[in-house]
Amino acid sequence: MNRHLGGGRNATDLARAFDRSFADPVRIAPQEVERLLAIRVGGDPYAVRLRDISGLVVDRKIVPLPRRTPAGARAPLGLVGLRGNLAPVYSLGALLGRGAIGAPTRWLLLVGAGPLFGLAFDDFDGHREVVSTDISCRQDEAPGAPVPDLVRIGDAQRGLISVASLTETITAQISNRGRTKET
Repeated sequence: MNRHLGGGRNATDLARAFDRSFADPVRIAPQEVERLLAIRVGGDPYAVRLRDISGLVVDRKIVPLPRRTPAGARAPLGLVGLRGNLAPVYSLGALLGRGAIGAPTRWLLLVGAGPLFGLAFDDFDGHREVVSTDISCRQDEAPGAPVPDLVRIGDAQRGLISVASLTETITAQISNRGRTKET
């Protein structure tokens, strides 16, 4: 006797679907992959999301800016010529509170479409791909911190830099500098 169940399916159809669920291969939901650049700042390992930057350049001459006041931790290191434009370059170490770069740097992360600015850092460790579950939120960081997350790459953890947070810091600094000159 074949009894109809709700939804127009009978017991035989349900039994077949149940049996087939064991025969079909297990489908695992795809995990989101994050593409990262592994870098070092002040000797410490960090990572940056590839989608947050517009480029990576090496061995560009940074022309120092004349300073009227002592160099602050967040003052530009100088200017660099990129894609037919001049862009200010900031020390990533200084922005992260790791101290300014002492020796000339070889590496620049480009940020923005122009690019708006460059971030100078010490060493480039390569391109990495991780799954989103390898990224975790740092519990010890305040909202808007420049390194709010950690990422596991292999057996090691790296701080995952928030380029958006650094951009906000630099933009606020430029706005405040402009207000100080007007008053």
